[in-house]
Amino acid sequence: MPEFRQKLDRPRTDWKRIGIKCLKKWSLKFSHVSVEQMRTKFKTTVNDLEQQYIPEKIYTMNRKRKCKWITKATVNQIKERERAWKQYRQFPSGRNFENYKQIRNKVVSMIRSDEEEYNSRILMGFKGKPKRFYGHMRRLQTVKDNVSAVKRPSGELTTTDQQVADVLGNFFQSVFTKEDEVQDQSKVVHDDDTALRTANLNIDFSAEAVVNKLQRLQPDKSAGPDNLHPVLLRNCAAAVAEPLSIIFKKSFETGHVPLDWKTANIVPIYKKGSKTDPANYRPVSLTSVPCKIMESFIKEALLKHLNQFNMISQLQHGFIEGKSCLTNLLESLECWTKALDEGYGVDVLYLDYRKAFDSVPHKRLLQKLTLYGINGSTLIWIENFLTLRTTRVGVRGYFSGWFQVLSGVPQGSVLGPLLFLLFVNELPSWIVNSMRMFADDTKVWAYIRSTEDSQSLQKDLDSLTTWSNEWLLHFNPDKCKIMHIGHKFDTKYYMLDDSRKVELQSTSVEKDLGVFTTDNLKPSLQ
Repeated sequence: MPEFRQKLDRPRTDWKRIGIKCLKKWSLKFSHVSVEQMRTKFKTTVNDLEQQYIPEKIYTMNRKRKCKWITKATVNQIKERERAWKQYRQFPSGRNFENYKQIRNKVVSMIRSDEEEYNSRILMGFKGKPKRFYGHMRRLQTVKDNVSAVKRPSGELTTTDQQVADVLGNFFQSVFTKEDEVQDQSKVVHDDDTALRTANLNIDFSAEAVVNKLQRLQPDKSAGPDNLHPVLLRNCAAAVAEPLSIIFKKSFETGHVPLDWKTANIVPIYKKGSKTDPANYRPVSLTSVPCKIMESFIKEALLKHLNQFNMISQLQHGFIEGKSCLTNLLESLECWTKALDEGYGVDVLYLDYRKAFDSVPHKRLLQKLTLYGINGSTLIWIENFLTLRTTRVGVRGYFSGWFQVLSGVPQGSVLGPLLFLLFVNELPSWIVNSMRMFADDTKVWAYIRSTEDSQSLQKDLDSLTTWSNEWLLHFNPDKCKIMHIGHKFDTKYYMLDDSRKVELQSTSVEKDLGVFTTDNLKPSLQ
């Protein structure tokens, strides 16, 4: 039996009517109340209007997906083919079979033609719409990456979605960093003038600025636990901008982040390796859309301050405007091919953090932010944003219990990636050889002319290990690797001394930012 569910039919909604109902005297309604009360009143008003004016529709969970490219003419010809087949089965003769065969061949030709025309239209519509492209490619996959059964600590496989959610929830809790003592600021490598460059962030939370943000929301994104959908916020931007503007200003002035904004539903995203291993899933958080809008205001102000003083390392390519996976790979390959042309070899260390985004210690992160001149209301708001967060894991409608987030920056938030970049920003100052970073993907290399060069690279590895121990962002020794490119020198083996001494595994092929890199730099594996 098909499973029936209900959902709001937003495409058939009269958004203008909802917008008119939202036009209230919010400044009077919000007078002499806290940020939490403002958020509650706004959320209740919007949710009530959703239930009142957005119609519901019933859909089946296991219905078969029809081929979108089949035209009405082809459907009619398919029916004609079925009639011809029945005619042949009822009166078997060479003439009836030839008639059926002609119609059958025509149907095959028409289906192929319809599919080609459909694919042509799809390809023409991909420009500027990457989500549509990736959605189309996912539908073509025969093997899906959805989470299925995972191993429990006992080694047994889960049998239900509820068990999967519970196991992943327990695992994601286990990776949090427990922070006791705060690091001494004098040990942080930074520019002497950095601490003096105080960020004077004048953030424009006006209704006009909020409208501009709302109108750029992507309607196909998901809502957070507060159920404020981006479709509604975008279509009613002019009406909801005023209350959101007031809430943003009050939140920033008081440094208080509403509790709804600090809750999230985790969607486990498969990365690589065994699908039954909980460690091979990335916890991406679905957070409140209004909170993301406010985060975007703060992020823009922070980037303006950081770029003004060139504080972000030029070796960082992740989440930076004008840089990408491509620039990271091109710069690395340029250095390595140059070394080979000059007759040298290269040893490359591929370093992997242990759950990097989820294990960033909050106190140490906030301490680093002060060294970049981020203080006052901005620092207080970010501290409140990071602390006392709660989350749960969701798998196809089944949820684990709520649990508190003790460390890390939320994956799926707007501010999270920038905060992580600032946490690892001083890494290049700890080494003497070359380095490139893409968020948590780090590679360090040295030209190998003699054994002294490999010893120098080992010292860099020791320095980075010291940094990771001091700042509680540990490397995963089992996933860190060494690649010897273009040489056969008797180089010293490389040891990573984390909680235990581990000799790094040597590799001849490494998948770096989605591209296979080999020890001879030939691209034949792509």
